[in-house]
This record gives sequence, structure tokens and C-alpha cells, in this order.
Amino acid sequence: MTDGVIVETNWIVDIVLGRDRGSQDMWDLAQKERFRLFVPSICLAESVKVLERCQSDWRRVADQLRNEAREIRRAGSLASRAESLDEAEIMLAELEARLEMLFWPTLEQISHRARPLEMNPSTVALAAEIREFLRLSPADAGVLATVVLASQQGICSQFMSRDKQAFDTRPTRAYLKEKDIAYYADPLVFLRALDAASRRKP
Repeated sequence: MTDGVIVETNWIVDIVLGRDRGSQDMWDLAQKERFRLFVPSICLAESVKVLERCQSDWRRVADQLRNEAREIRRAGSLASRAESLDEAEIMLAELEARLEMLFWPTLEQISHRARPLEMNPSTVALAAEIREFLRLSPADAGVLATVVLASQQGICSQFMSRDKQAFDTRPTRAYLKEKDIAYYADPLVFLRALDAASRRKP
């Protein structure tokens, strides 16, 4: 088993949003070079799409708030209540700006620290097979194919993802076990395994 771990899109988003303590602890140790970090290149691109989706959702809600505020102001006696919706719209705009400010520097740091795992024709062919028998989404099949090929090439044989719907299923776990890949659904479990392995070293 190699001294490193492959992460995916959800972990990147965890770091950007600070939404999971275990993922942040992993990132802190990776920056201290306690272990090697790998990320499928498709996940770097997918994280940008996550940013776009968040911004699009918030803008849609902001538009709805603006329209509702306009309607409330037409009600005369209720016009003063529209200010609360105005404030909520402003808050969403501030959140969007804050997310943009956090996202790019964090993604740049991750890109510097993590070794990207590029897709190639073999990855695409395997992803098509995986999608067929595991019924994963195209993106998840691409990630899993990248993980399997990285293991076969001796690059890394550990994979961490909190996306339990995609990867923490009986068929996918069985497939990863068959390929001799250690799968972690929780970053804290990976960190405990890392700590145990370091204690065993002379």
C-alpha cells in the first residue's frame, strides 16, 4: 500500500467551505507533507462546476427575493416588510462574493500540493465499463476508473471519499476490495490508519 491517498471533488469542496473537520485535518497534514495527496484531474474541473452551481442557485434565490420584495411594496401597508427581503438579497450577494474569494486561492493551493491524476484513453474505457456494471454517474465512474488505474500503476492504492451514495455501497466496496484498494468513507478513519502506520515504522 502506497504512502498517500486519492481524494475527489467533495473533499475539495469540504476544504473550500470548511464544512468537515476531518477533511481539514487531512489537508493540514498534507501541507506538512505527512502523506502524499492525489486528485483526479476531473475532480479539479468538477469543483469549478460546483462553484458555478452554488452561485447559480444563490442568484436564482436572490432574483426570487427581489421579485417578492417588489410585490410586497405594491401592497402599500406591507411595504416596510420588503426591507427584510432586501437584506436577505444583499446577504446572498455577499455570500457569493465570499465563496468566490475563498475558492480560487484554495483550489490553487490544492493544485500545488496534490499530484493530479490525468485521464487517458484507458481511463475512459474503464470508466465506461464501471458505469455499465456499477451504475455510477459518468463523473463518478471516471473518478473510480482513475483510482483503479492509479493503483494498478503503483501510484496510490488508498481512496477517501465522503460521497457515500456513490462509493460507500456494497457493490462499489466489493469492487474496490477486489482491486486491492483501501477505501475510506470518513477522513478521520484514514487519519487513524495513517497514525497507526506511522507508529509501526522503525
